[in-house]
Amino acid sequence: DDKGHTPAHWACLGGHTAILRYMIENKVAVNEPSSNELGARPVHWACVNGHIAIVDILVQAGVDLDTV
Repeated sequence: DDKGHTPAHWACLGGHTAILRYMIENKVAVNEPSSNELGARPVHWACVNGHIAIVDILVQAGVDLDTV
């Protein structure tokens, strides 16, 4: 979108596990930061909104939780 959020950001925000799994299975980048000044990653949105299942999926996919 115009703030640099990716489809992965929106899937994580909404807790859409099936969409996120589909993206991972199809080799879509799911750990890209927003291009705005905050640079939030999709995993940040999942954590802030309490979507533990999303965080689990991202960790299983190899997303580095220490990346800022």
